[in-house]
Amino acid sequence: MSQQFTLYNDLTAMQNIRFYGSVHGLPSDELRQRISEIIQMAGLEGRENTLTGKFVWGMETTTCIGLCDRSSS
Repeated sequence: MSQQFTLYNDLTAMQNIRFYGSVHGLPSDELRQRISEIIQMAGLEGRENTLTGKFVWGMETTTCIGLCDRSSS
């Protein structure tokens, strides 16, 4: 199994976070909170509606770290 976490390049940062949160069964209130937290943590304020395919590697990696941060809790 690959250890690389992949974002969907044809989705925005917000859409990717929402997608993965829903896959992990986060309730909608918690998902809204996590989206805000991850956007802020990744320094993506103002870029949350940018396609992730346009991200530089560091932005994508930081977004992935934010997604994985609580995925096991």
